[in-house]
Amino acid sequence: MTTAEVSHGMESKKRKQETQEAAKSGFWDAGFARRGTAAARNADDVCPLCSGCRSLLIRPACDVNTQQGASSLTDPQWVVRRSLSEVSSAAMNGCTTCNLVIAAQTTICQHTTAVDQLHSFKLALYWQDDTGVFDRIEVTPVDHMNRDLSLNGRLNGIRLTLEDAHEDKAIHYPSPLHTNSELCRSIATRWLSDCITSHAECREQQTSANWLPSRLIDVRLNGDSQQPRLLITSEFKSASKNSYVTLSHRWASTNVMKLVSSNIDSFRQCIPLESLSSTFLDAIRVTRALGLRYLWIDSLCIMQDSLADWEAESAEMASIYRNGVLNIAATGSSVNGGGLFQERNTHWVTPSKIHIQYKGHDKIYSASLDALWGKYINRATLNRRAWVFQERLLSPRTLHFAPQLFWECRRLQACETYPEGMPSREYFSEELDGSRSPMSLKNWYEEFKGMEFWVDVIRSYGRCSITMASDRLVAIAGLTQSLQPLLNDEYLAGLWKTDLPYNLVWSVWNIEGEVQLPDNNIYPSWSWAALVYTSATIEDLLIYADCRVKTLVSVLDVYAEPLGSNPSSALRSYLQLMGNIGRVFSLANTYRKGEWIDGHYSFATHLDLGSSSIDDESLYCLPLLIRKENPGPKDWPTITHCLLLKRLKPGASEYTRVGLLKVSLDLEDTLPPEIRWIAEYARSERCSEDLITLTIY
Repeated sequence: MTTAEVSHGMESKKRKQETQEAAKSGFWDAGFARRGTAAARNADDVCPLCSGCRSLLIRPACDVNTQQGASSLTDPQWVVRRSLSEVSSAAMNGCTTCNLVIAAQTTICQHTTAVDQLHSFKLALYWQDDTGVFDRIEVTPVDHMNRDLSLNGRLNGIRLTLEDAHEDKAIHYPSPLHTNSELCRSIATRWLSDCITSHAECREQQTSANWLPSRLIDVRLNGDSQQPRLLITSEFKSASKNSYVTLSHRWASTNVMKLVSSNIDSFRQCIPLESLSSTFLDAIRVTRALGLRYLWIDSLCIMQDSLADWEAESAEMASIYRNGVLNIAATGSSVNGGGLFQERNTHWVTPSKIHIQYKGHDKIYSASLDALWGKYINRATLNRRAWVFQERLLSPRTLHFAPQLFWECRRLQACETYPEGMPSREYFSEELDGSRSPMSLKNWYEEFKGMEFWVDVIRSYGRCSITMASDRLVAIAGLTQSLQPLLNDEYLAGLWKTDLPYNLVWSVWNIEGEVQLPDNNIYPSWSWAALVYTSATIEDLLIYADCRVKTLVSVLDVYAEPLGSNPSSALRSYLQLMGNIGRVFSLANTYRKGEWIDGHYSFATHLDLGSSSIDDESLYCLPLLIRKENPGPKDWPTITHCLLLKRLKPGASEYTRVGLLKVSLDLEDTLPPEIRWIAEYARSERCSEDLITLTIY
């Protein structure tokens, strides 16, 4: 049974009444959807539980203090296992906790090894000794042999908050059954109005109050019977009041309506609604409902059969998104072009009261989905797209359409559950690799921390997928243009000149898919953008000043010239260094490591493309810099970072990067003879007569 079927079964009894109510109300588009129930729950109502959940939550004879300080009640008496069919059936019959488990199931595919093997859920109750309360129910998907299928169980959770707690500002009224409701429209309108009138920081990033993209879609106003049409904005007599909305969406692989040279004239007359996807139609409805008239959609405002037009417009992405009054995001759309609006179970939005009773502990809790922002926003498929990453960062405001509405501007991050602002526990969300990322980077201008911000951006951006490898840098060109005056530095194919060579020791980890090189080397091998992969974590993009010891090369010249009008398109580039280069052998294994001593390897290699890409005969090593492994008073090891290079042609000092080598200077005596020279060179005083000049492409 699917999540949608469960939700439909639970709410079907209310449909007739709500449809009648809907007929009396206005919506994003009048008559387009049903409104949620208007019947308020009694504030003292405790939601029903099935027998399985009662066996976990109602245990008056069990004493939490017998757990001897364990925060997780992992003993079998504190854990229940429920089959998927049992949970689905109980949810349809009204069990609050099972409804929340079903809601957690909607995002399990983001962090589960084998969704098709899902058989049951284990529900574990968590107790906090220091506060003397329960704080969550962890939901773990398991197969028929009770094997954990979750890559990170903490990402599936039900948050428990005491009803009298003051931290949470969650709603207590019933939520509508559909995001296309009058209440949802009212919430979004209030967020937008408050931001425009009260948030100065959300206005100041506009490059010009009168700036407009080259083309816009005139969606007409509510009540206007005319169909939308394409406008050439240079023909506007006055641009001062022409605010516009932008759309972030996943492109459909086929049959998406596009602007091309053969239909631009007809589009200027009208864009037929029947030819548009559900997402485009919904974006038009939302734009109208918010009292706005103009909409920018990439596939309808950029000529898709003109490389010149695409290069010119892609170079304007920073201005397009920074100057839009609002960015609409199809964040929760499960399919390309699948629309903005969703049906949902009201329990997924409005916290429910549940009774938990143990020996000496008898309280009412508010139960809601945990990690809402991480589940529905940061780990959403749309926000794992490279182009959308920049769109979200540059736009002053984003209205996310997911199972509930989410608001993101430079001052406020909110959702329907927490319309006044997300609780502090949501400020960071956990990634699948265990790292933590901030809830939002939209306020980057106010909180700008120099190059540290760039490193954070690229770590997040590396996790984003992109269809065309050649767009890896183009898709964040708008952001780099915005950063350049702040950094006062020269941008070089994903790196910045001032920090050379301390930004050349990057590596990619937690790789999804196979790492490859593009068919034509459009970016230099010394840039992280040179590699093709679905997603990865980019580490060591910059060695910070408090870890630097000294450099072992001199940067003589660096060159990066774009081949097209966009400064981040394919590049002619090279990096010229002076240093000491030597042959190394037997290191062409992907992750060859030395001895493990006192918690560290004596040396370690990391080849960018794996061992199949290189042989021992062509491998060279260039010692690049010396660093401390970590800052601070602790005696951290001292590491020499080296580039592993492959010579391009015999007799020439021209190379391409193929990987990295780290050598511990503290474990020099344990190094293999063939790389001991690296440690000796790192400790020596360099003489320019002994160095060579080499070029890396």
